[in-house]
Amino acid sequence: MTSLKRALNAYHTDKVEIKRIDQKESRAIVETIKKDVYHFLREINVPVRPFEAIGSVFEGLKVITYDEFDLLMPIKITNHVKVIPIRKAGQCYLSLKRHTNRYIRGSSGSRNEWSKDLSRYTDDKGYLSATLVRRAFQSFLQRWVSVFQSKHQPTPYIISVSTGGPAITVQLQKGGPKLSIDFVPALDLTDTDSLHIAKPRKQGDLESDIGSDNGEESLWMISHCRLEKVTLKNIDRHDNGCRKKCIKILKTIRQHREQLRGLSNYAFKMIILKLNNERSWLSKDLADCFVDSIKELHRSLEIQNLPSYFNKSVNIFASMSPIAMANMEGYLKRIIRKRTYIDDLLTCPERCKMCYTLSLPQQTQHQEIIDWRFDRRQ
Repeated sequence: MTSLKRALNAYHTDKVEIKRIDQKESRAIVETIKKDVYHFLREINVPVRPFEAIGSVFEGLKVITYDEFDLLMPIKITNHVKVIPIRKAGQCYLSLKRHTNRYIRGSSGSRNEWSKDLSRYTDDKGYLSATLVRRAFQSFLQRWVSVFQSKHQPTPYIISVSTGGPAITVQLQKGGPKLSIDFVPALDLTDTDSLHIAKPRKQGDLESDIGSDNGEESLWMISHCRLEKVTLKNIDRHDNGCRKKCIKILKTIRQHREQLRGLSNYAFKMIILKLNNERSWLSKDLADCFVDSIKELHRSLEIQNLPSYFNKSVNIFASMSPIAMANMEGYLKRIIRKRTYIDDLLTCPERCKMCYTLSLPQQTQHQEIIDWRFDRRQ
């Protein structure tokens, strides 16, 4: 295992680590935009709490480039929403309670502002629509772009707004590479511990306790992102372990190996969390930890099930096709049998698209990476 450990450490140095200067500059821009968007939303009466940094950057798990950030936008909602869970899906419907409430009754206000009359954001069955809420926030952020650019002349950034998954993405460019900030609206209900994020999925993938004819636009994902952030950020603290290093190496391998690109980065986090209490994670055991992680990933693909660490009823692989999982399972099975971890995982193929992209001039390079990630976002 000595040669594998040496190869893993070299791979981490050469392909995973990010320059500190890139981190500092990107963080400063994100902090400026974060404050400006927050104050804008408060000015138009959107009941957001202070934004929370989530995702790989703030968990210490970012790899290759420092160009993507995730910010949670908690929307303060009082007890007038009833949670209706959906069996085994990690999602739910949110129904407005019928009692009189100052948020339910009252002025609807301008279409450009958050409406205290939440019925504006409901479907025809009275369920709060994740799609309509996210669409409202997309409108708010597009309006923020106009206000921001009018206040700053000449404008410091070229800014665009788009949607993908649960987020509204703001992309900024100032002469050089693009920076991407995902703003994620989340309902912060006062009588529950979890957040509810607007991320509809296909209705056919869900089992419902309340019937199958409810619109998928009204589905909310039950999120444990706050607990996830704390867990992963501190996971190596007590033993100075190599869990984060393993996750980052696996994430980077995925970007360099076509055979594994069907996986989400989130799957690697769940694999390491699943193994967390089953073995030693000391730095000296890096090679063994990596091999065990690959074997656990293979087993999960073989049974086509990887439970979420935070909700065992949720299968992280649920949206993947059986054929794609079978192909990846076969690929890893051959590597495990032949023990070709260095040649088939840590050595890039001759025509590696990611290596080619990283060799381009910086502005072109970052655009290629952003476009590639957008096409494969999960």
